[in-house]
Amino acid sequence: MDSRVKALIRKAIRSDINEALGREVVINGVGFTYMEYENEDKNYIQEFAKEYLSNKPNTVLLIVNRVSNGTEYLVYLGSESAKRVNVKDIITKLNNGVNGKGGGSATYGQGFTQSKPSINDFINIVKAALGNV
Repeated sequence: MDSRVKALIRKAIRSDINEALGREVVINGVGFTYMEYENEDKNYIQEFAKEYLSNKPNTVLLIVNRVSNGTEYLVYLGSESAKRVNVKDIITKLNNGVNGKGGGSATYGQGFTQSKPSINDFINIVKAALGNV
């Protein structure tokens, strides 16, 4: 990859990190923030999540990516939040709430729905789940 392209990606990630930091709230001692994208590249999303959580290990990061045939939703846990939060439970609640399908591992979960629910639908589901940790 060209060094100019890498520099532009790093700049975009820094900008997104600042935006996500401004949205972060704490629920039961765990940070929560989100980002909403439209047709964003999954490699970019993964790089952003890795960078964000490297500095915010006690955080749950929700990413909603609007794509042409529906909505992808991804939940990332920082190393500390993973000790208290079960990402599979959050994904199950999201699947039920937005009529989607998906699964997860210890620190990452993803799902997809053919509909385009409001970002607030996703946020409220995750906040309710964190209210029970």
